[in-house]
Amino acid sequence: MITRGRYAELAGAVALVLACWWGMQMVHEAGHVLAALVSGGRVVGVELRPWAISRTDVDPNPSPLLVVWGGPVVGVLVPLVAWSILRACRVAAAALVRFFAGFCCVANGVYIAVGGLSRIGDGADLLRQGASLWTLVVFGTVAVAVGLGLWNGQSRVLLGEGGVLRRMVPGVVLAAVAIPVAGWIVTSP
Repeated sequence: MITRGRYAELAGAVALVLACWWGMQMVHEAGHVLAALVSGGRVVGVELRPWAISRTDVDPNPSPLLVVWGGPVVGVLVPLVAWSILRACRVAAAALVRFFAGFCCVANGVYIAVGGLSRIGDGADLLRQGASLWTLVVFGTVAVAVGLGLWNGQSRVLLGEGGVLRRMVPGVVLAAVAIPVAGWIVTSP
């Protein structure tokens, strides 16, 4: 028999994965936006609706290679820095942010490496702008390795007896709803 606590834990786990997916897209696109602004480009649109693939449109774009790399690099570094700060401050939610950082590393790493090898998405854009395929594969391999390292042992912390996720289900569910709503608001004209 599944207990009420197990249902709450399952709801929290599903909400955590959804929040990580949408949050990862937001941080990734923020990287493109930041790189565009730093390089003198003008952001003309950002697609963050939860039912669409995220995208950032820049025109003019004086540094397209920098703008494309900005997404995955910021998309990996910002969650890692956030987790490091929360861990140093001994905040309980650091375990959730560690999972998110791992998710961002794995998602961005796979996206860039596979995208480069199959010529899709940012990987294809990076190659068109002059990046070498080996840099995409190295970035992807390192990012995925870091992400898997962050995830190592997390099931016990998140789901074990008195796990962090069970205590934070309402907050995780709220994040899973608030993040895509915020993306939809940001994207809407």
